[in-house]
Amino acid sequence: LITGPESNLRDGVSSLIDVWRADVHSKRVSELRYSFRALRQYLKEHRPDLVLNIAKPYPLGVAVVLLGRWYDVPSLLRITGDFLNEASIYESTLGRMRRYITHNLILSHIYQLASRVVAIGPNLAKGLVQAGFPETKVDAIYQPFDPGKFSPVSEHEKLRLKGELGLDPSRKMVLFVGRFTWNK
Repeated sequence: LITGPESNLRDGVSSLIDVWRADVHSKRVSELRYSFRALRQYLKEHRPDLVLNIAKPYPLGVAVVLLGRWYDVPSLLRITGDFLNEASIYESTLGRMRRYITHNLILSHIYQLASRVVAIGPNLAKGLVQAGFPETKVDAIYQPFDPGKFSPVSEHEKLRLKGELGLDPSRKMVLFVGRFTWNK
């Protein structure tokens, strides 16, 4: 795992994996420049069998794909969400155009250079193939969700559960699990 010079990984996690701290200083670790510098530094010092991103297809996946090709190391790109439809969430025409150009034209072509692509969910995998990704390079990983464990409950049971949790029974509640961002 490549991290920044200052990382808040818990000791329990870092004892399970090899952690390599990049000697790259940046105002924002999440920026593209940081991703390229850190991975390039690692690839110059090590010869891994594979490079992959575990988060953020942009910018981390871009660095993995392009530098993997540059250093002749296979790359595995992990894509989450529905990046091909990002443009549809913007109200302004300019915002939709910028997202379409970025995601569907630029990033899509870069991502197709990956040795393999892992899509989170079968719908995303199917969408990637329809967008021109070679079917032989795209694999789907299914979300680990068992809908059988969840079922609708009666209004009486809802009130009981809200009371048990100390919530106001008269208020509507929304449960969200995931990354809570403006886009979502």
